[in-house]
Parts: sequence; C-alpha cells; structure tokens
Amino acid sequence: MADQAAVVDALYAARRNGSQPSGLDQVQCELEEALAVQLRILDRFKAEGERLGGWKVGLTSGNARDRMGKDFRPFGYVLQSRIFPSGATVPVAKIMNCSVEPELCLIIGSSLRGDAVDVAEAKAAVRAVAPAFEINERRVRPDTGHALLLADGLAQWGIVVGPEAPVRAPAQIRVWLGAGAAGYYRLVLSSRGPPAWHVPSRFFRSWRSVVAV
Repeated sequence: MADQAAVVDALYAARRNGSQPSGLDQVQCELEEALAVQLRILDRFKAEGERLGGWKVGLTSGNARDRMGKDFRPFGYVLQSRIFPSGATVPVAKIMNCSVEPELCLIIGSSLRGDAVDVAEAKAAVRAVAPAFEINERRVRPDTGHALLLADGLAQWGIVVGPEAPVRAPAQIRVWLGAGAAGYYRLVLSSRGPPAWHVPSRFFRSWRSVVAV
C-alpha cells in the first residue's frame, strides 16, 4: 500500500460520516495489511472516546469460508455505541446501503489474548450466547476487492443483541424483522413466544458470528 495513512483517513471519515470513501479506487494491499489499517481506524475512534464493544468474525458459513484464502477468518470491530438491545429502533436513512443479517453472538466472560490461546480455552471463556442482528453499511464498492472491504471492517455498522442464554442450556431462539415507522426497521429477538413478523429470505445473505466482550 503506497500511503496507508491516507487510506486510514479516508475509511475513518467514511465510517464516521456514513459515506463512501473517495480516492481509493486504485488502492492495492495484502489482507494482513488491510487488517492493520482496520485496527488503526479503531484506534482513531477510541481516541475520540469510543469504546470497543466486540468483534465480528467473517466468512464462517458455506461456500464463503475460504473466499479470502484457505482457513483465513477475517474480523471486524464493533463499537460499543453501536450495540443495541432487542426492540431498538434504528434510522435506516442514516445507514448507507443498509442490510441486516441474523447472527450468533458469543458473550465472552474472561480475557483471551495472544497466539497461545487454544480451542479449549476459547470455549471455556464463552459465558453466554445470544441471538443477534448485524446491521451492515456497504461503504466500499464491491468492485474494489476483498482487501479494501476488510480494511473497512467488513461493512460493519452495528448489532442488535437479544436475550442471553447459558452456553449449555438448550433454548429455542426466534429472530425476526418487522416494519416500524417510515424509514425505520424494528428489530426484535426473543427466546419465548411466536414471532410477530416473518422475515422474507431476501433480507438475509449469510450467517456469521458476532462476539461481544
């Protein structure tokens, strides 16, 4: 990447303002460099007083699993201010190219750091699970490639998180999307009762995991 600082500036402004970044059509970079850019953007938000709320893990399902390389599992950060409870009303007009995806949210109860973390330790750190909707904002054009999408946090805007359930407790979780006031979606998640609205399949592109710390 010729000028990483310029890319950070452009993507930070786009995510902060809900706009398409400019001047990045010719940017080329490796996936690892794209992750580094993403973390520099997160640092910019934290310097402004934002807090890290969690992480999204991308490309976890079906044919998408190896889209960016064999066993490469990209991530994106979730800002604390963009984590909403079930029933929240979100203004669609403020979210560029908005889409919604159903997710599984893992609530982490203890710190996990470093390359030495193994599968058993990671599983033991999960305190609870919850249904969630991820709200995506496609700021980067699809034809700019995987790396720029990854640098932009995999189009992450926010999440709506439903009721927590203990990891080992069997639970039937229902998720649905309903029409709210004009220009809004009403997002509802529940572990009890029938859904109030049925969701057309076109709203959902894939399943991914979202991890809240």
